[in-house]
Amino acid sequence: NILAAPDAAKRVHFAPDTLSISLAQPKVGPEERGQIVRAIATMLASDSTSRSSALRRLEQFGQASENGGLQLNQEGFAKLLDSLEEKMHLQVEDTKLMTAWLQRWRFRANAAKGMHGQPLWPMSQEDFIAAWPTVLRAVRDRYIHIGG
Repeated sequence: NILAAPDAAKRVHFAPDTLSISLAQPKVGPEERGQIVRAIATMLASDSTSRSSALRRLEQFGQASENGGLQLNQEGFAKLLDSLEEKMHLQVEDTKLMTAWLQRWRFRANAAKGMHGQPLWPMSQEDFIAAWPTVLRAVRDRYIHIGG
């Protein structure tokens, strides 16, 4: 179920199979694993660093919204994922996981607000800032084995 979008956004789709992505350990060396974990840990260090990281991505990949803030559309999110794959050396599985967790976050946010069916795109600045740490933690957890 690929949503109609420009070519860059075609891989950002939300189908039931994206919610069952395996959290198997990524196939990267220990040095690259450490670099990825450190980069994510830096972004998650505090609420203010998470917020500034999200805002930086919105400024780079978002667009102006009607209410004067920024918003992220599907094409912008696809470009964000491409950038993370290139600059942080995330794997395609990581960005698929980020997509799935963003969808899961939207579903939970809608349920918490008593809203049903609010579309994912465009995502408001406030919503992206709230979702960003959850999305990052999902990727971090792929690289750090926790538990038995």
